[in-house]
Amino acid sequence: MLPVYSPESHSLYQDFLISNFLLYYPDPFSISRQTWKIIVQFWHLDLSQTTSILLGSYSKFGPAPRDPVSMLRSYLLSIKLKITSITDWVSRLKECPLYAIISGFSPDDVPGIGTFYDFFRCIVTTHGIHYYADCFAHISSSVSCPSNKKYTLCLCINQPIFLIQM
Repeated sequence: MLPVYSPESHSLYQDFLISNFLLYYPDPFSISRQTWKIIVQFWHLDLSQTTSILLGSYSKFGPAPRDPVSMLRSYLLSIKLKITSITDWVSRLKECPLYAIISGFSPDDVPGIGTFYDFFRCIVTTHGIHYYADCFAHISSSVSCPSNKKYTLCLCINQPIFLIQM
């Protein structure tokens, strides 16, 4: 089944963030200043075009997929928090409701490890993005992939790396 694009998806995400944040964290002052900076960054990060960009990589058959915007937002949050293992990230999403909420997921319904790798496959099959199975062993500040394409996605064993080259 294809994901559904909604032009107001960013405002819906912001409403979701406020309502769920207040539900799970009634005392906003209990959140650290560093965490607030991350929340504000993701509050302003509009990824609503993700669905329309990735639409061609989803099948018309099968169950409804997870929201691609939330999947990408969650992956970007894991990178921001320097959690490079998808296995560790999924565990953190289940343990910390705030990470799930910032990602756009209900804390009771977070995606599994396989769902993230399925999402990566959708990114890989879109717009000539290349897949390098053993690009890197570790994330470093000077990461680069051999590519002459506009987009590059490097997925390493237990350490996915998403690179956008302009």
